[in-house]
Amino acid sequence: MGLKMGVSHFLQVVIMVALVSAIGIMMYTGATGLFGAWAKSPQVIVSGAYLIGPTNTVVTVRNTGNAPADIVSVEIRDTSGNLLGSNTTAITVAPGKTVNVDVDVPTGLSPGDILDIIVSLSDGSLVKFTLPVQ
Repeated sequence: MGLKMGVSHFLQVVIMVALVSAIGIMMYTGATGLFGAWAKSPQVIVSGAYLIGPTNTVVTVRNTGNAPADIVSVEIRDTSGNLLGSNTTAITVAPGKTVNVDVDVPTGLSPGDILDIIVSLSDGSLVKFTLPVQ
């Protein structure tokens, strides 16, 4: 009978579980960082429409994405789809930033009017928000 030298089975299992867990955590963090870098895209939201004068409305647009948003136009429509006003000035919104877009509405608006605000981006996508004028 020889003397058995080595690591016990219990210790082998503990080491293997720790090793597999560490590799899994490294793969998860690497994959999320990798896919996060691939998925750079702007996320545009309209946080409000504010009546400044009888025919001037300011639309607040925020980019919550991780890439710049190139806005081509901002349109204000009534809930029936009729165009009330638009601004076609090209605007770039950095990630995490907010811009105010002036839109002239010749017919005028009243506080509480429900509007459809359509933001067109340079990649061809349209973002539509329905909200009241404040």
